[in-house]
Amino acid sequence: MRRFRLFLPFVALGLGLLVGTDATGEAQPDLLIRAIRLAPAEPEPGEAVQIVATIANVGDGDASEAFHVQFKVDDLAIARQRVRQLRAGRTVEVQAEWEAIEGEHRVTVEADPADAVQESNERNNTLQVLLTVRRRAAIYSLTDEITLTIGRSLRLTGEGLGFAIGADFAAALAEGLKRLEEARLTLSGAGSKLLQIADGLPSPLAGEPIARGGRAVGELFLAMASSLGRLAPALQGLNLEAGLAALREIEAELIALSRLEFERVRLGPLALAAQHLEEAVEVALTLGASLSGSSSGQALGELISRLQTALGKAGEVVISLGTAIEGLAANRGIIFSDAACRLPMVYRPGEPLSIRVYGAVWLAFEVYSPEGKLVARRVVVDEALQWRGEDNQGRALPAGQYFYRLLADRGIGGYAEEERDLGRLTITAPGPGGGA
Repeated sequence: MRRFRLFLPFVALGLGLLVGTDATGEAQPDLLIRAIRLAPAEPEPGEAVQIVATIANVGDGDASEAFHVQFKVDDLAIARQRVRQLRAGRTVEVQAEWEAIEGEHRVTVEADPADAVQESNERNNTLQVLLTVRRRAAIYSLTDEITLTIGRSLRLTGEGLGFAIGADFAAALAEGLKRLEEARLTLSGAGSKLLQIADGLPSPLAGEPIARGGRAVGELFLAMASSLGRLAPALQGLNLEAGLAALREIEAELIALSRLEFERVRLGPLALAAQHLEEAVEVALTLGASLSGSSSGQALGELISRLQTALGKAGEVVISLGTAIEGLAANRGIIFSDAACRLPMVYRPGEPLSIRVYGAVWLAFEVYSPEGKLVARRVVVDEALQWRGEDNQGRALPAGQYFYRLLADRGIGGYAEEERDLGRLTITAPGPGGGA
């Protein structure tokens, strides 16, 4: 069988067939996963995680038939709950429990996977969020978490732009729609996570560049996920007008992302990806005209090759950028360590917490309460400092959750280079007798 790398749904757009809706005039339900809530939001390995999904019927008809809600972690189904019915305009919460496994995971909830309910829109029944399970250290960098979430999401989205398929059109279209859905879920989960991080910061830190940048990326990721959600049914119905509108939205969102620059995250290359996407759209239109016979045009094989090239280049740009951004977190040169020169898993007041930023000539370490009050600040003219958990009056801080901001000035090559890190700090009460 002849095989080629091609994102064939664009060929479907090129056919230019406008297919009307199968409207019967009857009111129909529309099941939607409105939200997924995880408790705890940042579990440790082995901890029980409650996954609570809010299911809404946003259609104008009742879902009178019983349907199931399926919970998956990565590609493994972990639970299946039954909903007897859901009236129009109503919501219901359904939950499942999962024992956390260390690593990065995709938590997916799907309403009515067996299509027991006839809906007005069958393509909005799934929602996904990203979940990181790791052993909870006393120091947790939100800057790294934001950076890694952006990079990983871009890489996975870029990988969906090109894949090996057979020459069978129906199978290729189905595979293309599947890849679109995977990209939509990735962006939706990442966007929600980035907004959650930004919303959880106290006001003095919410204006930091990494926080504002993460929020802006999160909003655009959610917008792009929504555009992909509109593109899929247009492709499935070969609706040229709706499909092109969705693609133009995605181009605009890529361009908006390309204008964002914060900390060391530079998204400028996405403008080139948008340009390649525009080239793919133009080729798809030419291909459609050629297939419909309205244009003598170029040879079909040449057009398919051009389409493949344009989409492949767009995917390569996005993958390369995502991979580079993921690498930023691993090469920042910021080290938190305890007396044993290890990342402290538990920190108690009175114990030395060492902070080093390689190449720095000035450091400031600030600690904020959850309400945003600055409770401790330590400044040195050096690349390293030590803090013992005391407030600005020299008293030990009580146990609890805090936020920190680390500011560093690297004097490199005769000019200043600023390094910033935001994160959470967990202080544990001293043991009996005040010791560790």
